[in-house]
Amino acid sequence: MLRRGMCRQPTDPHSSWRVLEIGDPRATGGLATFLRYWRAWHRAGKRPARLHYVLILPQVPDDACLSAAAQTPSPVQGLLRSVLQQRAVTAQTWQRGFQRLELDQGQLLLTVCIGPVKAMLKAQAFQADRVLIAVADPSHTDTPWDRWSTQALARLCTANCPVRLLPGAHRVLASLSTGGFSIQAGPSVTAWRGRFDPPWRGHFYPQSRGHVDPPPRLVARWQRFAPESSTPASCVVIGAGLAGAATAAAMARRGWQVQVIETEPALTRGDNPVASGLPLGLFGPVESKNDAPLSRLIRGGISLLAQRLPALLPSGKGWALTGIAETVFETKPEPTGAARSIGQRWHAQAGWIKPAALVQALLSTPGVMRLSGAHVQRLTHDGKQWQVLGPHDALVARADLLVLAAGGASAALLSTASLGADSKDLHQDDIQPDLQAARGVGLNNLGERLQSLHPIAGQISWAPQVAHESGCLPMHPVNGYGHLSAHVPLGAGQAWYLGATYEPGGSDAQHPARVQAAHDVNLKKLSQLAPQCASLLAPRFAQGEVNAWRGIRYATRDRLPVVGPWSGQPSMGLWINTGLGSRGLSWCLLNAELVAAQVCGEPLPIEAKLAAALAP
Repeated sequence: MLRRGMCRQPTDPHSSWRVLEIGDPRATGGLATFLRYWRAWHRAGKRPARLHYVLILPQVPDDACLSAAAQTPSPVQGLLRSVLQQRAVTAQTWQRGFQRLELDQGQLLLTVCIGPVKAMLKAQAFQADRVLIAVADPSHTDTPWDRWSTQALARLCTANCPVRLLPGAHRVLASLSTGGFSIQAGPSVTAWRGRFDPPWRGHFYPQSRGHVDPPPRLVARWQRFAPESSTPASCVVIGAGLAGAATAAAMARRGWQVQVIETEPALTRGDNPVASGLPLGLFGPVESKNDAPLSRLIRGGISLLAQRLPALLPSGKGWALTGIAETVFETKPEPTGAARSIGQRWHAQAGWIKPAALVQALLSTPGVMRLSGAHVQRLTHDGKQWQVLGPHDALVARADLLVLAAGGASAALLSTASLGADSKDLHQDDIQPDLQAARGVGLNNLGERLQSLHPIAGQISWAPQVAHESGCLPMHPVNGYGHLSAHVPLGAGQAWYLGATYEPGGSDAQHPARVQAAHDVNLKKLSQLAPQCASLLAPRFAQGEVNAWRGIRYATRDRLPVVGPWSGQPSMGLWINTGLGSRGLSWCLLNAELVAAQVCGEPLPIEAKLAAALAP
């Protein structure tokens, strides 16, 4: 039984507490210990502001067992119902991989990692303040517990981290004892208490006892994967689109003071508006063979989006979870070619959003200050903070953390960045070690993924919906070869949106000839996606009653966003979050959470390998 005082910590409005549990999927769907801990956290007089709970389950739990437990009267029944309700919001059933739920108005983040214990331990990267081990039975795991599992667990533990072995995990005592864990055995029906107290001096364990050095290979793993938590400070985000706004909101929720510098044109103006000003966008899953990284990233992003949207935008006006009917075509058609439909898919966890409204809602997060009309020309670091400089080297902003989320301008801004190591009044000893290492590399040496960033122009065709169209247009978006979204609120009426095209970016993106050609492409795509709707809307195009919105989105060669610390050195304080492409709505919040988690030393919302695949 967990005690009430187990969560009691010094009162700090920005503190967080990180718990790691290797749970038993047979006990209330793996949530038994978590629910008791959550209840103790609720009842604690002094508790941290945020609770991060990572639950590793060796196999997918039985949903029927979980639902039945929710109907059984118990002290934690209400908490269990809250978990089930939040899963219903995200239309989520437990599946292998990472899944994250936000509970208690975002104060509690539950990250469920389902898969082999050793693999899931290696897939995380944070420092746990408490470890609970509930199961270690080889008959209920894909692989038995071995010394490599112990090393993977040790990598995630802080110095003197309390550890509890519940009765189902007593058999791993011998393995844990050889890996630096000191646990006092007791009666077989009780939980055994101990702590992580290795007899060596590790990079992350300055208070460890003894004078024995750990194996070099183990130290290398610690230094690579085990981030230290940071104290909230100041942050500058360059770019006020989806990536920038989501990053600013994520950092502000953790107590950081954030300044957002808008370098792009206004969302609804300019020769080439950014994609964040799109009048309407769709979000929905992407199915692939072998569950490719793109599919996993979008699935996690949509789950988080579904949990956050009700608090950000009014349902039915700023967004709607309508579901999407996708038509699957045999091959990707050319702009002038035909495509043959080979099937239909229905995505319930999908819908439409007005991106500009989402950006405004994210920028309204307390702690975010927006600076418009700034001309950023150069970035520099004085050895302590990043400085954003404008014309004539005028100081625009300065902060401890700098995030580049300016789309296509991110690479150009990065090439102007310089380190203050050449300043006459700056001593070599005053420069952070990571900055000293970066001097030999040069910040203008762009990474391969960032170099592949390229502009893609696109056009949405739209018009106010007239009476005779309302009864014929589908009530939910249709997607596959372009998309058609109808019955979208617009002022006092409704509108339909059709698109979008994929065109090479360029200075002539707004040329009337290109606008008309894009209208023709959108209508031709609709004739293959929904022929009856195309016949219904064709007269509107012929009479010139259709409006056009054109913009630019930036994508990488592999179509995955660029998210992570520059040069793989988090303590440098320079981060990248750009390249969202045409799926920015689906993963903008998840990318921002990934940046915030790595900066603040929190559990990752996605697998470490997937996070590494997004690095610049």
